[in-house]
Amino acid sequence: MPIEQLGPYRIERLLGRGGMGAVYAGVHQETGQRAAIKVLAETLAADGRFRQRFQGEVEALKRLRHKNIVTLQGYGEEEGLLYFVMDLADGPSLDAELRSGRRFTWREVVDIGVQVCGALKHAHDHGVIHRDLKPANLLLLPDGTVKLTDFGIAKFFGGSSLTMAGSMIGTPDYMSPEQIEGKPATARSDLYSLGCVLYALLSGKPPFAGGSVTAVIDRVRTETPRPLQLAAPQTPQELDDIVAHLLKKNPEERVATPQLLANLLQAMRHALLLQEEAAAKSAAALEAGEGTTIVGDVEDLPDPKTAGAAKPPHAEGTLTENSAAAPKRPTELAPQAADASLNETVEYTLEEQSVAESAAERKTHFTPVSERDWRSVLEKVGDEDAAPKQRLGIALLGIALLAVVALIVYLALPPSADQLYRRIRQTSSQPDQDDACLQSAAEFLKRFPHDARAAEVAALQADLQCRYLRDELGHKVRALTDLEQAYLNGMRAADERRWSEAAKGFQQVVEGLEPKVLSAADRRLLDRARHMLDKALSNSASAGDSD
Repeated sequence: MPIEQLGPYRIERLLGRGGMGAVYAGVHQETGQRAAIKVLAETLAADGRFRQRFQGEVEALKRLRHKNIVTLQGYGEEEGLLYFVMDLADGPSLDAELRSGRRFTWREVVDIGVQVCGALKHAHDHGVIHRDLKPANLLLLPDGTVKLTDFGIAKFFGGSSLTMAGSMIGTPDYMSPEQIEGKPATARSDLYSLGCVLYALLSGKPPFAGGSVTAVIDRVRTETPRPLQLAAPQTPQELDDIVAHLLKKNPEERVATPQLLANLLQAMRHALLLQEEAAAKSAAALEAGEGTTIVGDVEDLPDPKTAGAAKPPHAEGTLTENSAAAPKRPTELAPQAADASLNETVEYTLEEQSVAESAAERKTHFTPVSERDWRSVLEKVGDEDAAPKQRLGIALLGIALLAVVALIVYLALPPSADQLYRRIRQTSSQPDQDDACLQSAAEFLKRFPHDARAAEVAALQADLQCRYLRDELGHKVRALTDLEQAYLNGMRAADERRWSEAAKGFQQVVEGLEPKVLSAADRRLLDRARHMLDKALSNSASAGDSD
């Protein structure tokens, strides 16, 4: 039977449905205020473990009041149905934007990152770790404001956890390595997930996207992410470096706090804008950039309307019960939190709790959450440890400021020729580091063309490019041309050190392409074949054939 009433709210329409339940749009019958109402599935409401998790999300939201976090308006139970009421956000999720094909500029990503840092700082300061940060749990409002949602698997500092030790909970694509291994999540786990979100917004997919949950988990635990500048060439090197620090396997090597990360992002944005202004040699542009500063507290973030905030192509939510049957009203915009909040992406383990409640004993009630209620919850939680937290906050702020200065200096200094060469040598023997090796080689040849080692680096770069073309041809769906097949045969012979046979294959390519007017693809094939022909002839002459 369709739900028509929950407490003081009249249900208008279904916004979304998932494994845990459903989210509805409703209106308060007395005040006329519209809200999103999350309802736990009736079959799960009878299970004490799920009731405890649902109540945990209510308790998390009761602690939090921040412009970048959805606000809890109340909670209750109606004939055995557990529900809570929150803001009706009027924008799509970042996941919906990505699935629609949108790619975000680095300025938009920095603005989103700073806003999420504000939300995480507020949550962490009040003892809540989100543990499932991902694009589906971030809503983008028309004015560029970002709202963090779905605290369903949040963990409280110093409180009891709903998961047993060694269990895994979260979304693998955006989960930290320590969560993958069943270790306790910390504030730095949320920052790792934020790094994955920033990576996805710039490149279109998370750093370790895979075909299965098992493949993703294995990649998160063992692989180094592909550099952002290769996945998204428009990304500034400074932003690439910051995201790389967030994605470190060891939590101790990551950026320490959301406050520090916000400072780094804003300092980077400030520095890059100054560079652009200097290049333009425009006094007016210099004056326009003077308002960007390193913030002391991410609670006071720039107004998205004036800070180049990301604006979605459409403001209306996309989750409806029946898009053809439900008319869209300008003032009724659906929160994309619906699909994000209800999707169960990884099996989780909960502590056993017996359920003695029967259907006859269920009560109907609704508890509104006011500003006074919120403050009383915080006073209970914070009275005992307010002073230690203040001292810790001051210490962290001092460390953060020192780290900002150190990282800015570090990012401002490009690697020397020796550092680049060592990096090239270290990565050249590791097949999974080919991208990093190729990137370092290109930088070396660009900055140090007259170095005595430039010829060696250029040869290594050419070898890598030849291997890339071999792999590309080997995975083509269409039939290969005769010359492409000859190149592929030559590379296979070269891999087996049959140099004479390899030389014949590459010679066939060179002779077939040199007389022609070439396309870009044929020019690349010719260049690679020439390089490998020289290498094959040299090896054949000096060492003899092994075939």
